[in-house]
Amino acid sequence: MIQNFITGQTILLIIGIMLLIGLVAGSYPSFVLSSFMPIMVLKGTAKSSKGGTYLRQVLVVLQFSLTIALLAGTIIVYFQMNHILDKDLGFDKERMLILDYNYDEAVNDKREVLKTEMEANPAILSAAFSRSVPGSYFPNAGTEIQTADGEMKMEVQPIFQVGMDFIPHYNLELVAGRSYSRDHPSDTLGGIVINEAAAKQYGYTNPADIVGKKYSQWGREGEVIGVVKDFNFISLHRNIEPLTLPLEPYACRYLSLK
Repeated sequence: MIQNFITGQTILLIIGIMLLIGLVAGSYPSFVLSSFMPIMVLKGTAKSSKGGTYLRQVLVVLQFSLTIALLAGTIIVYFQMNHILDKDLGFDKERMLILDYNYDEAVNDKREVLKTEMEANPAILSAAFSRSVPGSYFPNAGTEIQTADGEMKMEVQPIFQVGMDFIPHYNLELVAGRSYSRDHPSDTLGGIVINEAAAKQYGYTNPADIVGKKYSQWGREGEVIGVVKDFNFISLHRNIEPLTLPLEPYACRYLSLK
């Protein structure tokens, strides 16, 4: 925070640095001028030493090198920032407020009431609970999903435990199947949504083919009900990893408000 940066110590440090730079910058011309003999300069007999000539050449080259480096660095940072700001992350991040209540049981027990009260405020478009949000901590889970040949295949991948409304709240695009719905009570017991990368991990190039397949994860069993388009839930330096998004409201930590 800017108020934490502007303190008496930092102000004194900045003033001290400015004085030091001024002193160093003014010392060199002073020493050089004091070494000149006015009579020889006026007669035109003063000559520069080889050491002085080399020093000037080195300083000119250093100045141009630093200028080029600063310009290149500025251009690189400019394009990197544009990439970060314009990159389609695959989810809605605009006007999103994330509240971390650290698994408070009192909050989780009243999550539906809180959601209703929050969305009653005209300034709030929607609210959703989850254990993880893009860019935050997430665990990994061993997940068995039925392959095309009917065998149960075990893979380990990241897991986002989410509330009922997480997928539409973050505007995650469904490429196959459906999202969780209160119209399907069985979703709370056995439905699961995964991403495209997870579908490919189990051998399905067409996401629609994995919908309806059996799965088992952390004691839960049921079937895959939907596949969301891959979205960047980790650093842009890394490829999008396989991800499962099981419905788990009781282990939530975050309340996301749009």
